Amino acid sequence: YKEKLIALKRANPNWKFTLYYTEIEWNTAIYNETKGLHSRSLVQGKSGEWLCEVCGIKVYDSGGWMCSSEKAVAYLMDTRNYLTEKYIFQFEELSYNPDTYTISGIEKVLNGTFMYQKSIQKYYNNPEYEDITFAEAIMNAANSSGVSPYYLAARIRQEVGVNGSASIYGTYEGYEGVYNFYNIGANSGEDPIRNGLKYASNETMGKYLLPWNDPAKAIKGGAIWIAANYIAVGQDTLYFQKYDVVNNGTELYNHQYMQNIFAARSEGLTTYNTYKGIGLLDNNYNFIIPVYENMPTRLSVEP
Repeated sequence: YKEKLIALKRANPNWKFTLYYTEIEWNTAIYNETKGLHSRSLVQGKSGEWLCEVCGIKVYDSGGWMCSSEKAVAYLMDTRNYLTEKYIFQFEELSYNPDTYTISGIEKVLNGTFMYQKSIQKYYNNPEYEDITFAEAIMNAANSSGVSPYYLAARIRQEVGVNGSASIYGTYEGYEGVYNFYNIGANSGEDPIRNGLKYASNETMGKYLLPWNDPAKAIKGGAIWIAANYIAVGQDTLYFQKYDVVNNGTELYNHQYMQNIFAARSEGLTTYNTYKGIGLLDNNYNFIIPVYENMPTRLSVEP
């Protein structure tokens, strides 16, 4: 850990690293992420050592998602494999720090998208919507939710693309005037966008500012949803949203955002590429690095 973190700090002096001692035995964590519940950690398009020796080629989810082996999960969970500039952002703290973020920084994340320096009111050509930019709406959402506005901007950019999607156009048949910038509730199926907009149109839930019938409210409400379900309970990194090893008073391992064992790494890489492309790598980031008890001396290797 020390060798890798010192090298990262030397190359990126504005970065901060916080060690999180899970107090969990390494072998216990690996067991619970695999054989403890065989559907907990899934992999797609792999064979051989990547697959659980008990489940084999049994498919757990549509699209060919199969149970991962202990060796595969160990490779993705072993923090030491990813203490590099390219992969470190799966450990980025996603909680809001008012001293770190600016509107201009959010605009850098949005650069090249339909939201860049764009007024919500003008984009939708609707005088009833709040006369603020998308960046200002994201900053307001960060203030209300306690979630990093750069993360929110990057998540929206990733979810709806640089040109937007039917999730945010407000013109989807049957869900006109409904918006879902984070694709919350857009579960897999024949029409995930419809599923997400159905969730966004919920008028009876009574929380998360639902229904999301206004773009600014959708951006803020979605951020509150993310905060309430993950950030506020200590799972404030992509890694912790995949691997629930946070001692927050709830049962370990069960509260995960995704089953894909590559999710945290790949989403972190997307964040890195976004920040690098817009010149934000030298910002003041804090990375929360999990440490387990009795980890193997050697790094876990790829299957």
